Amino acid sequence: MTCRTLKTLSDHDLIKLRDIYEKHLPYATHVYSLISTYMKWKKLKNGENYMKFLSLRDDWSTTGTFIMQYGCYDIFFFTLQKSGVDLYKALTDTRILNVDGRVVLYGILNEHYPTVLKSFVHKNITNFHTIEMMLYYLPKDKALDFTVVYECSIKRPS
Repeated sequence: MTCRTLKTLSDHDLIKLRDIYEKHLPYATHVYSLISTYMKWKKLKNGENYMKFLSLRDDWSTTGTFIMQYGCYDIFFFTLQKSGVDLYKALTDTRILNVDGRVVLYGILNEHYPTVLKSFVHKNITNFHTIEMMLYYLPKDKALDFTVVYECSIKRPS
């Protein structure tokens, strides 16, 4: 097996990646929000990088495939590629899944789960636990129909 290196996406690449996901709303709302929020926080923190957005080669620009790593072991990933081939390669042909330590994968889309399990088998990872996460999207115009009641100690944003 060839061990490939994941490329860290530049700020310029992240803007392009965010724009790719903007074209896939509402399907990928959480991904678009993740990238947008990271970019805002990074600007507020004077360019501090607390997350790494990674990809094999430049496949992110065609398939939207990327891995976000927070700290040493917390991982989120997404792809627009239906086959999941690039995601599988990123998980199996690199050291992103550190089998010697703790790895926490967040927000795995149901359609990506078989790819993850296949990569676990390939890497001989047998000790893992799945917690199902339900994520739903509500259009902004419908969300604005709800009344939000704030507790006394919480100030309403202006």
